[in-house]
Amino acid sequence: MRFTQAEKYEIIRLVETSEIGVNRTLKEIGLHKSTFYNWCAKYREKGMDGLAPKPIILMGQVTL
Repeated sequence: MRFTQAEKYEIIRLVETSEIGVNRTLKEIGLHKSTFYNWCAKYREKGMDGLAPKPIILMGQVTL
């Protein structure tokens, strides 16, 4: 499942403010821990632009 920038940001904020801890929150959401930490690193590095979806290249054509 692909997430939008806004959804990724919302998940980051939800996990960071959760009272039940990162691991349990991610388990309840169904998101792998490495995915979450990758998003966090990209957000810290580039802000919201870091959460933008990567272009998909199919047969030489670029799509989003």
